Amino acid sequence: MQPLGRMLHRYNIGDKAVIKIDSSIHGGMPHTRYQGKVGVVAEQRGRAYIVEMEEGGKTRRLIIRPEHLVPYYDQGGE
Repeated sequence: MQPLGRMLHRYNIGDKAVIKIDSSIHGGMPHTRYQGKVGVVAEQRGRAYIVEMEEGGKTRRLIIRPEHLVPYYDQGGE
């Protein structure tokens, strides 16, 4: 069972999120190749979010439920 904070977190358009797949929930799960990637929330569609990310010189639009997303906090250092 995952923490409630991950499911209840509200993402605004333009927020960054890390894709962290929870294998116990199959609905709204992205492909495993996107595990650990950072994307930008573009819009909300029902309970899921549209996350855009650059991969291979193309923009990918993924439909992901919030159970598979974690807020991205920039550390500010290099």
